[in-house]
Amino acid sequence: MSRILITGGAGYVGSLLTVNLEKLGNEVLIYDTCYYGKNHIKISNKLKLVEADIRDKNKFESAVHGCDTVIHLACISNDPSFALNEELSKTINFDCFEDILRK
Repeated sequence: MSRILITGGAGYVGSLLTVNLEKLGNEVLIYDTCYYGKNHIKISNKLKLVEADIRDKNKFESAVHGCDTVIHLACISNDPSFALNEELSKTINFDCFEDILRK
């Protein structure tokens, strides 16, 4: 069994992935702002949620501690959403990526 952190785990792809990883016996930690909701997430002893922003270095560092694997899916994922606030989208999709790798 592995402890896997998934950034963006509450999104469409992440939520499907978390269910499958949990079924395989892994402990899964979702790290997500939950901009699009969290009612579809079924918290259990093997599935936890950290509702936080990927740009928060301290919270991410605390959450990733003890994880075996990180799957990075957090992003503003479509052109219309990105265009609403390009600077914000850039900070989420690009600027914080290097910090994630360092942890």
